[in-house]
Amino acid sequence: MQTKSKKEKLAFAQGAAFRLGSAYGKGKKCAQDAAKWITVKPNGAESKGRPALIDDETGRVIGGMGGKFTGKHISEAKSDKKLRSERDKQRAERRKQRQSVPEKLDFKNPEKIPADSILQNRDRSSVASQTQIHRISQDPDYDRLSGSREFGSGAPVVAFGSIPENQLGKKEWATMPDGTKYAVQYAVVEADKVLTSNDVHGLTNKEYYSDDPSKIRAIAGNGRVTGLTSAYQKGNAQKYNDDLYDDTSHGVDQNVIDRMKNPILVRVMQPKDVTKDIGDKSNVVGNIQMTAVEQARNDANRVDFQNIKTYSDGSPTKETISEFVKRMPESEQAGLIDKEGNPTRQALHRFNAAVFEKAYENEGLTNLYAQALDPDSKNIINALEGAASKMQELRDAGSNYDIRDIVSKAAMRAVNARREGINLMSEAVSQDLFNKSSENSAENMIIKLFADNARSPRVISEKLNKLADVLMEESRLAKSSMFGDDIPRDEIIKNALSKDAALSKGKLNTAALNYWKQKGGEFLDKFFSSFVRDKDFISGLNKL
Repeated sequence: MQTKSKKEKLAFAQGAAFRLGSAYGKGKKCAQDAAKWITVKPNGAESKGRPALIDDETGRVIGGMGGKFTGKHISEAKSDKKLRSERDKQRAERRKQRQSVPEKLDFKNPEKIPADSILQNRDRSSVASQTQIHRISQDPDYDRLSGSREFGSGAPVVAFGSIPENQLGKKEWATMPDGTKYAVQYAVVEADKVLTSNDVHGLTNKEYYSDDPSKIRAIAGNGRVTGLTSAYQKGNAQKYNDDLYDDTSHGVDQNVIDRMKNPILVRVMQPKDVTKDIGDKSNVVGNIQMTAVEQARNDANRVDFQNIKTYSDGSPTKETISEFVKRMPESEQAGLIDKEGNPTRQALHRFNAAVFEKAYENEGLTNLYAQALDPDSKNIINALEGAASKMQELRDAGSNYDIRDIVSKAAMRAVNARREGINLMSEAVSQDLFNKSSENSAENMIIKLFADNARSPRVISEKLNKLADVLMEESRLAKSSMFGDDIPRDEIIKNALSKDAALSKGKLNTAALNYWKQKGGEFLDKFFSSFVRDKDFISGLNKL
């Protein structure tokens, strides 16, 4: 072994001191006597070594090795080749685990199915479920009803009963929405031999809920099984049958399938895996739910704004809501249509939220609309909701006449002012003093409109609707004019409000007119017969 000269030893020591000093300067505390140099040979004992300065107590690399492993434990100082080798081993082990479905599954049935087992927690008599069943029965798509590693899609998952060995095929894992994995085996069974929670008409199948384990039951895919059974009854399953026969991936012999009358592909789970809450687990939605704003934005694409029909009070008709729901995926329609086919309150709320979002395109307002509203914001949000359909039409009015952003900002300012105990008129006037911009002036006019009618969302809605009508008309005139539309937005709003006031002067609003039609005759009879003014009538009229 060649000994180092004094100069070499000195240089070596100086280098060590420099690296230690550098390490200390970077906040790595390490006493010099606790550090040492070693030679690392990541590519094997016969390869050229690389010097490394390590902390003798922690094993952390302090210096050397080109700085690549500084701060890491010395055990991590491996060659790329060795790292790849270890990664390949890990992948092989993971592959083995994924493929390690038990060689034989245990299909032994219990004596009885526990009475408190929830095999199915969905209302399969709902319109949404009936729609799914009808669609499958008309034209079952084998590609959507075959191989899958999820409970919620592909071949239905069944349990219990007895299936002949020659009808069993490939074994695989199936994953619940919560991530739980179950060993299942593909099988081909007669469609009418599988019990489902409801029949094709939505009626409850009492036998499904019995404690008798001798019958095969659908665990996940009740609607899929019922739809396929109905498809065979209607003579619509020939294409499905052919695709099932041609598919060899499930592992069931073609000759077995060919001898069956109404074969369907299922995945069989072990009875011991059917826990009491299996229905709850299999019907949980696996994806992250959208926020109120995301839902409203998404739903806005499903509203046919050109064909919205409303009742006399401005609310959307049943047909309009039904058409809105029909544009959704079947998986979202549950809970939005009742058993009689009528839209539910939830469907109406989603429709109104979608129109609201389309009208104002303001995340803060849509959040306010969706959440439980405090009294300070409720009237304003209700007023904006009543004007949403008209406001969304301003999208095509041109930048100067599309005042939706002005209304949105004014509404947010009004809500925040009320929450802070500030009078709305004071909010508008104070801002007029400090900010003379056209945009601010326009917002203040809308806030004054809110302030003048603070206790009546209906009146605010009516005024915003009229304002939208006037602005649409002014926009059309501006587009046909050679002078363009460069009028400041505050002037446009001021003129529109003035025009609305002029048109409304001396006229009764709709509610007051209806009130007069109902009670005006009685009031006049009393007045002209005894010259007495009916105070109750006048009080009621003033409230409108």
